Amino acid sequence: MFIPKFEINSERNTFGKVIIHRSPKKLSIQLYQTIVFTKTDKTITLNSGGWLTNTTKQTINSALHQLGLGYNICLYQKAGHWLVQLPNRVVPFKDGMRVRY
Repeated sequence: MFIPKFEINSERNTFGKVIIHRSPKKLSIQLYQTIVFTKTDKTITLNSGGWLTNTTKQTINSALHQLGLGYNICLYQKAGHWLVQLPNRVVPFKDGMRVRY
């Protein structure tokens, strides 16, 4: 199994199958050909591209933790369904979902 290892704060943009796209107002994490995570000023967008794999989940959670959001927002799987733990509730994961932080 491929475990994504990348550092958002690194000067590098490419970490194997993970590419980091940076601009002044936006940060995106690409896994293979899919943008799985995008952070703007007040929202994050989560996307699996239909690839509901452990690698996708780990990449999204790693981005959340590296940005200091992992204590408030977490993606996990229960009984085959992906769920997003928010500060005050759990919601089903949906591709393209936006979460305010």
